[in-house]
Amino acid sequence: MKRSIAAAALITLSSLAYAGQTVSLQELIAGNAQRIQQVKTGMDRAAVIQVMKDYEARIPGSTVGNPYKTKTFQQGSASYEVLYYITEQKAGQDALTTPVIFKGGVVVGMGLDALRAIKQ
Repeated sequence: MKRSIAAAALITLSSLAYAGQTVSLQELIAGNAQRIQQVKTGMDRAAVIQVMKDYEARIPGSTVGNPYKTKTFQQGSASYEVLYYITEQKAGQDALTTPVIFKGGVVVGMGLDALRAIKQ
């Protein structure tokens, strides 16, 4: 019994170590590019947040959260939430994001093509 409580506490503490952790923008982008591959259709929002981590990156004069931004929209009678993760940045260009689309709190698609298809 004591071992299972200790193990649960260790897992909880290790999960909290990621919450709000500050990394460089390059580390955030590289990590997101790898972790986004683990996000799959059917995952719930909490699982996606756990996979993608609650990091933030410092940029001059500010910070960037993870996800970078969140938007909601209606399509017919359905409500959607989109979490945008920065997954690429090329020198001299704006960062590129990968949208993760949720309907009813579950991933229904990823990427710009999936987002466009839902919005049609």
